[in-house]
Amino acid sequence: MQKSSEKRNFRTIRKVAMSATIAAVMVLYLPVMALAGDYDIDEGSVDIHAYEDRTEVTHKNETHNDSSPNVYSTSGETTQNTVTIRADRNATANVTLSGVDINTRSVPNNEEASGNAAVSVNGAGIINIELDGDNSLTGGNGCAGIQDNMTGTLTINDA
Repeated sequence: MQKSSEKRNFRTIRKVAMSATIAAVMVLYLPVMALAGDYDIDEGSVDIHAYEDRTEVTHKNETHNDSSPNVYSTSGETTQNTVTIRADRNATANVTLSGVDINTRSVPNNEEASGNAAVSVNGAGIINIELDGDNSLTGGNGCAGIQDNMTGTLTINDA
C-alpha cells in the first residue's frame, strides 16, 4: 500500500513541476512572440518576400522569418517610408496594415509631385492585405497608393 501511495505522490510532484515549467516558459517568452511580427513603418521601409517555404521580412537592416507581418505606425504621423511585398509562385504573403499613413510624393501636398507607390505588390503568388484601423496610402505622380505589379492574385480585406 505504501508503494502505491509513493507512486501517486511522485506523479503529483511531476505534474506540478511540469505545470510550473510550462507557466514559466509562457510568462518569459509570450511577450517576445507577440512582438515578433510587428514592424513600425515610422522607423523605416518594410520589405516582405514570401517564398514557397517561408516569408522573410526586412526592416531596419534586419531580416526575420514571419508568416503574418503587421506593419503599423506608433506616431500616427505621415511617413515617406514604403512597404514592398513580393510573393513567389506557389507562395502566399499575408500582411496587415494597421493605422499607417504613407505619402510618397516628393512634395507631400503637391498633386503633380513625383514619388513611388506607398505599397508595391509584386510576384506570381498570392498576396493578402488586411487593413486594420484608418490607413492612408498616397503614391506619387503616376503611382498608386497600392501599386499592383503582380501576375498572381492580390486580395485586400477590411474585416
